[in-house]
Amino acid sequence: MKKIVIGIFLILFFIFLAYFFKNYLKRLLAKTTLPPKVINLISNLLFYLILFIGFVYILSYFQVNLIGLIAGLGITSFVISFAVRDFLSNVVAGIILMVMRPFKIGDQIIIQNFEGIVKSITLRYIIIERKDGDKVLIPTSNTLTSPIVVKSKD
Repeated sequence: MKKIVIGIFLILFFIFLAYFFKNYLKRLLAKTTLPPKVINLISNLLFYLILFIGFVYILSYFQVNLIGLIAGLGITSFVISFAVRDFLSNVVAGIILMVMRPFKIGDQIIIQNFEGIVKSITLRYIIIERKDGDKVLIPTSNTLTSPIVVKSKD
């Protein structure tokens, strides 16, 4: 019975710790020039990392054999990484674009033979509007490997 009470306390402690550091990091990063999407992504990653560490700690407290769990997670991670490789490369490129800011919304750019005005920059796509009104969605990962011309507004 005592072990169960301590286990419940540990669960609540790690949940509290995860929320505390998530909110603390959000407040800290809000003082920077990082976009809100990047701040949320970083703070959520920290949140889930703390929860995962707590989960592993609680399992070891209850003397659960972690070797099988770790092996299973490794294999699962390997399989998932192949399934979401393109998605993750776009997300990472989107974060790099939001941090580096080589262009911003309203800039006129040329990328991969598409010319237009940047309407939106998300984690996965850059949306540009061409002169004919068509909108083009360019995966953000393409911006890391393709030359980009940013036309001056002068």
